[in-house]
Amino acid sequence: METIVIPVAFGKLSDFENVIRTSLFERFIGKCDEKNGYCIGIANLKIISNVISRSQPLVLYTIRYEPKYFNPQIGDVFATSIVMMFSEGMWTEYKNNESLKEIVVGVAIPRIHTHRDWNNSTNSFEGLEVGQSVVVKILSVFFDGTQRKYIAELVT
Repeated sequence: METIVIPVAFGKLSDFENVIRTSLFERFIGKCDEKNGYCIGIANLKIISNVISRSQPLVLYTIRYEPKYFNPQIGDVFATSIVMMFSEGMWTEYKNNESLKEIVVGVAIPRIHTHRDWNNSTNSFEGLEVGQSVVVKILSVFFDGTQRKYIAELVT
C-alpha cells in the first residue's frame, strides 16, 4: 500500500472521487520505475483523511492505494507480438489490456536468440511474420532512467 496527497479544487468537490481516480491514473498508469517496472493498475483505493487548504481553494485528500505492476524478471515467459523483423533480430511488444490505458512494453530478440534462419528474399525469419504472437523468455533486464528494457529469446 502506498499513500499520496491529492489536491481537489473547490469547484470539483461534487465529483471528488472521479478527480482523485483521474489524478492517480495520470500520475502512475503506464509509468515505469527501476524497482517496480510498469504501473498497470490501481486497486484498494481508500480515502484516509482530508483537510481544507489554508492558502488555496483546495481540499487535500490523503489517499491510500495499492499499485499493480507489470515487472518481468529474468527467466519469466510470456506472450508478445512481433512488430518488426530485421537481419539482426526482431522487436516484439507485450500489450497489457488489464489497465484502463493500454500499456505497451517492447522486447528485443537478437538474431542468435530467434533460433531461426533469416530469409533475405522475404526479409523475415523462417516461419515467422509481423503480427504473429510468439512466446518469449526474458534473458536480460536493465533500466535506462525512464523505462525498463528487455532482451529475450524466442520460445515458440
